[in-house]
Amino acid sequence: DAERARAAMTAEASATVTRIVLQRDQDSSDSTQVSFRYAANGSNVEATHEMTGDHSRDFAQGQQVRICYNPEDLQSARITDEACGA
Repeated sequence: DAERARAAMTAEASATVTRIVLQRDQDSSDSTQVSFRYAANGSNVEATHEMTGDHSRDFAQGQQVRICYNPEDLQSARITDEACGA
């Protein structure tokens, strides 16, 4: 469940945006995939956060963003400006 997954993302890091992809669907429900790279537990991690709507202008390749991630599942990460684990 999405709420439980979000609550498990208790760790915070700074990440670098590596790719932005806007998906346009025929039913006009756009989504934006933002891929980023960050370091955690001695590893370099690549992850992607998918957001509803067109957020392609909100991000730029090379931009630093704040993320929350699950320390037990490093691929489980999201860009946020909220408190991690909330």
